[in-house]
Amino acid sequence: MMMNDDAEKKKLDAQQDPEVALKHELRARKDELQRPEATNKSQYVAFVERNWFKAMVLWMNSKHGESPGAIPNHLLCKDGKLDPSKHYGRDFAVVSASIYDRLTLYFRGGPKIVRPYVLSPGTDKPIFIMDPITLTVHVDNQTLKKVVDPKWKIGPLRIQLCSSLKVPKNKSRFLIPFKNDVNNGNSESNSNNNPFISNNTKQNIITNENGQFIIADDNAEIEQIVNKESPALFFNIDPEGRGQEYKRFKTFEKSSLKILSTHDKSSAFLSCAECLLNIPPLMDFILAEGFEHQINPNNKRGSHGEIARSFLALARSRYVPDHPSLKNNENPQIINNVSIDANQLKNALVNKYPELLDFGRFEADGALAALLDGLFEDTNRAQSVEDGSPIADIFLGTLRGSLECPNCHQFEELKERFLFLSLKIPTLDGNEVSLQDCIAHFSVSEEIPDQSRIKCKSCKKLVRSYRTVAVDICPEILIISFQRLSGIGTLSSFVNAPVSYPDEIDIASFASSSSGIYKLICVIFHQGLMEDGKYSCAVLDHQTDKWTYITKDKALVVDKSGAHNGDAMVLFYQKKK
Repeated sequence: MMMNDDAEKKKLDAQQDPEVALKHELRARKDELQRPEATNKSQYVAFVERNWFKAMVLWMNSKHGESPGAIPNHLLCKDGKLDPSKHYGRDFAVVSASIYDRLTLYFRGGPKIVRPYVLSPGTDKPIFIMDPITLTVHVDNQTLKKVVDPKWKIGPLRIQLCSSLKVPKNKSRFLIPFKNDVNNGNSESNSNNNPFISNNTKQNIITNENGQFIIADDNAEIEQIVNKESPALFFNIDPEGRGQEYKRFKTFEKSSLKILSTHDKSSAFLSCAECLLNIPPLMDFILAEGFEHQINPNNKRGSHGEIARSFLALARSRYVPDHPSLKNNENPQIINNVSIDANQLKNALVNKYPELLDFGRFEADGALAALLDGLFEDTNRAQSVEDGSPIADIFLGTLRGSLECPNCHQFEELKERFLFLSLKIPTLDGNEVSLQDCIAHFSVSEEIPDQSRIKCKSCKKLVRSYRTVAVDICPEILIISFQRLSGIGTLSSFVNAPVSYPDEIDIASFASSSSGIYKLICVIFHQGLMEDGKYSCAVLDHQTDKWTYITKDKALVVDKSGAHNGDAMVLFYQKKK
């Protein structure tokens, strides 16, 4: 159907004028310029100063309105932090985190202020949690996380959890860990001298396999009974409260999948290779007839085709085990009853990228980047062209942003390609955060390192600029990596805070020029210490829609909860058709 002239003109105007384009986008996403509908699950929203917001709305709805200028969110702060006395409607308005990112890219300003918006337990009134904490709740050897207001009372929170788990509210209780120092005659628990603990403490002590606990009073506020440094409670359910509706965690089943194996059983390398073998558009490209002719052994940036040929043999071993090439000595992929030999691919990778073993071991992010870079260069037919391989079409996205000179405050526009959306984990205390939290903090302005100073094009001085970026275009396969390793080599530290993430994400919520629903298809996990930790992965079977959890030794069929682990390090999302 042909567009009418009016619609065509508006489209062309939007393409040519950034102001027109932003106004058009904001009007199309007007639902994100107001409070969302509150639920029991926290939703993160960004605050904007109220008078600026009103001026921005006038600008958005007018053809030649005056620009509202930079976002003055410093007016909402006191001593560098959000002023808790500020109120919605009077002092600030709210927008989605991704809309805020678009606004700051165009108008500048800040700082970015993001807070949870949720229904308060007991009252079901929507509130912004101005000083949130993440409460850890232990239930049946599993861990749940909930962002809470320290002032909330225990009783309504317990009833809300009962409703979620399908447990009768009179068959449950919250328990506080209790430690009694017999030698010193005192208790180390925060239960001592607490007005919400019965004077006859012994009558309230419950002993189970996890230790000794005291029943928490429903009238207590969360901050009165938990340790703020590591807020945690145990949720105890009476046996008769576990009816047919109670959500039990399912057990694992053994998988018939033949896992990849190497002589040294490098879990980081194996997890990365397993995930790549489970990406449909990549397998369509690799296993297509004539793929060998796509390999460019003359590309000096490649591995002379070794990585691509080894990966092809591995893919055929998994999906086409009777392929004639596997019987050829040139492709010695060994398939036994339980595993597929991946040594050929690993050796080709190390030969091309010896720095992968600089610290004596593979790391998942480095191995994954090397595998994709090797495949890209080995299949790049136009060596001088950045996108000369179909690998780029599958995995490369675009970031847009700016550099601000701290001296003259001039801005330089940025446009970058990305393979991974690398996200920091915004927590210092180890509490759980969500993928949404990490994305919301992605575009916060950062001062670039001293060694990366640049010469400002305006004032001509060498400065440490402030860099702000946001996602512009998402690729078909969106790879999200969490920055769990910080520092370099032996000076590195590991961020072990758990991160939660959904089965599906709407990338329009954070990508300015892309839309669509993306489905989780693979996850790489890291367990243990940084120095001797182990990697594993979960991959979605696209035929059965079931998940398989894979370690270096075994494969297990699991329900989708097996793909959701706080130890996630890399997520793979695919755009749904």
